[in-house]
Amino acid sequence: MSNINLETLYTACKNSYTRLHNDANACEPIDGFREIKYEFDEKTHHGAVSYYNDETAELIIAHRGSVTLKDWMNTDVKIALKAKQTPADLAAVDYTSRLINEMRQKKLNIKQILAVGHSKGGHEAQVSAVNLIKGIPYTCVTFNAPGINPKIKEPNKEYNHVNIRVTTKLRGDIVSLAGGEPLGHTLNLQLANSMVLSCHTMDSIKKAMDDHKSLATMPVNELIKATRVNMSMGVKAETPKEKGQAEPNYKVGTHDMENLKTNLPEENKAEEPKIKRNRLRG
Repeated sequence: MSNINLETLYTACKNSYTRLHNDANACEPIDGFREIKYEFDEKTHHGAVSYYNDETAELIIAHRGSVTLKDWMNTDVKIALKAKQTPADLAAVDYTSRLINEMRQKKLNIKQILAVGHSKGGHEAQVSAVNLIKGIPYTCVTFNAPGINPKIKEPNKEYNHVNIRVTTKLRGDIVSLAGGEPLGHTLNLQLANSMVLSCHTMDSIKKAMDDHKSLATMPVNELIKATRVNMSMGVKAETPKEKGQAEPNYKVGTHDMENLKTNLPEENKAEEPKIKRNRLRG
């Protein structure tokens, strides 16, 4: 089983932002992985960086969140209006497809793909996961990402996805409530400090993971399995309510970190975008 955890994928997402204006040397290294492809789509402003582990044959594809004016004024507006797929989503799908083909040409095996992203990048990761080439195992992990239009999902299919949504006792990330439905499930991570100004930033995600270290270091496949188990069991909050505290507003597919059990049993055995291309690193 893969040992990739939230901390690893957070680093990949952080690097997707760093990579926009810097070369690979400015990014934080990911243990066991090497960067093999970065690309910025000049037409849609989609950006992504990918990492490959030569020993485990795992591929991480991290899609960047909103940074440019086009991101905010075009792509984010379309997401808010619940567009089926934005032009940046299609560029993300194209990037993923070409990367897989390039790796096959180089005889690089792929045992698992991890599609990840923060905010807008998480929306692109979910759409890419829906469109992934069948037959390649995948995991999709997003951070404070909007949902997607449910019309692009296959009916009655269980997707291997979890969105990490940062909350406080008073509020939670509102971007995660936009766009539609999460591809899979949502896991709320509550910050210890309720005075944090924003739940949406990369810094708030890092603080939430530091507050819940056991979940942040838990293998992501086990984490996603835990959200599935708890949904099927209909688990409610097990911690006693504080005096005057309202009953939590639970909805299908949404979980709070107190509900997760970490001692789970082992698993049973369109127009082509104008692209600024970087060749795949062999």
